[in-house]
Amino acid sequence: MSEAEQAAIRDTMEKEYSEKNWKIDESDVEFTTLLGQGAAGKVYKGLYKGNTVAIKVFYYIFLVSLYIFFFQNLGSQILFFSRT
Repeated sequence: MSEAEQAAIRDTMEKEYSEKNWKIDESDVEFTTLLGQGAAGKVYKGLYKGNTVAIKVFYYIFLVSLYIFFFQNLGSQILFFSRT
């Protein structure tokens, strides 16, 4: 996939899934107990607007790897579908 194609996909994703649509206000979240951790990050028990929730905190390096993996695979799928 060319750099221009990757940039076009990235721009579309950023418009569709911008922070304004998905960002949670930190003041609404309260971390209470560490439940566990693994290769991708840590999981906490916490509260979100008074409701008990699980909060996954990803390690930065994991997010970068996931981002690269996603766009490499998405590019392969786009090329596959464009050939059929």
